[in-house]
Amino acid sequence: MNTKALLLALGLGLATNVYAHPRVISATPAENEILASAPTNIRIEFTERPVAKFSGIELLDARNQAVPLGPSELLAKDSKVLVAPITSKLEPGDYTVVWHAVAADTHRVDGRYTFHVRP
Repeated sequence: MNTKALLLALGLGLATNVYAHPRVISATPAENEILASAPTNIRIEFTERPVAKFSGIELLDARNQAVPLGPSELLAKDSKVLVAPITSKLEPGDYTVVWHAVAADTHRVDGRYTFHVRP
């Protein structure tokens, strides 16, 4: 195998691994969503099942203070959906969801987004 073919094969293999990490399909509340009432939980659906033990969701208020959540868990009906119950009353304002997910191959991905609760 010549060098170019080897590099191409290696590159294609790496590209496949990059796309094997969990990616977000949808989130509730959604990014930049404006809600008339506070949600009771945060749900994030991934392209593949994250390892629950090493994955999680945090919620921050407009002052960057943590909002209490229950433990993040995978749904029994759909193990690609990570859910965290909101255990306190959300006041009107801006909130940031901070999430991380670890795949079976131990690669970690993370992200954040904001939603708004109207007065």
